[in-house]
Amino acid sequence: MKNPTKFCQLSLSLTNGVRVSGQYHVEAKTSSTIRPSDAIRENKGGFLLLSDVTIDEPIGRRTHPVVMIPYASIAHIELPPTRWMSPNPVVTDRPAEAKIV
Repeated sequence: MKNPTKFCQLSLSLTNGVRVSGQYHVEAKTSSTIRPSDAIRENKGGFLLLSDVTIDEPIGRRTHPVVMIPYASIAHIELPPTRWMSPNPVVTDRPAEAKIV
């Protein structure tokens, strides 16, 4: 089942020094007054799920369609100056494959 979503672009610094950027999705029906920082705080799953991910490591840059990042490995989150954006096309709420960084 596909659920419509909206997203914001996040940049993360991990505790191991790696930089990660990607799209953080919420349900499309989420109020526009909910800030991305509040949506992240409300997520109690223990992981941050990002799509269209770019990982910058000392050995180079790589991309993944979906990545799950444990909260414990996140040192800093850079929040976007803009609010939520609507993707095109619709993104599923549970990606088929996810990689844990």
